[in-house]
Amino acid sequence: MDKRKLIQIFLILIIILTSYLIFILYFDKKDEKISKLIREKETNIESEKIKSSNLIEDLKYISSDKNGNQYEIKSKSGEIDLNNPNIIFMKNVNAKIYQNNLEEIIIKSNYAKYNSLTYETFFSDNVRIFFENHHIKGDNLNISFADNLATLYKNIIYNGPEMNINADRLEMNILTKETQIFMDDEDKKIKVTSKNK
Repeated sequence: MDKRKLIQIFLILIIILTSYLIFILYFDKKDEKISKLIREKETNIESEKIKSSNLIEDLKYISSDKNGNQYEIKSKSGEIDLNNPNIIFMKNVNAKIYQNNLEEIIIKSNYAKYNSLTYETFFSDNVRIFFENHHIKGDNLNISFADNLATLYKNIIYNGPEMNINADRLEMNILTKETQIFMDDEDKKIKVTSKNK
């Protein structure tokens, strides 16, 4: 081959390689920067929407532990606490606790304060609990999954298969269903009515 042709081919290859490198280094990064700017703008717009509108319709949260137990809470509407986005104030609340080989626990109330990080829940106003053939009513219910404890207090009415009970406070271990019922004032007594006559 002629020396001139070899030099021409070599120069053409250098020009193509240089053009390719310039494209990769300049244009490709420019596209990446544009994409990044677009993503940042979209994220800012979304966070502004969330900040300006903290009301949510038809909420549903589901969580489960390593043992297969599951907690589900739903509400018709909710409002995110702007100071703590893990806190949601819910209205018209239905919750269920599903446990392995045990019947589910159903909880209903007019309001609830739910922590989406810890799953701690404070139910209030017309709280009703149903499990197996037991029905319990009260004004307030705190559920602590860290302690496996449900505490129902104020105006408690328990209806069971064998008896009815009126008391001030009821504490139930969520896992074992062991229950303690007592009065806040030691001078008052729990009212128990037997259904067996």
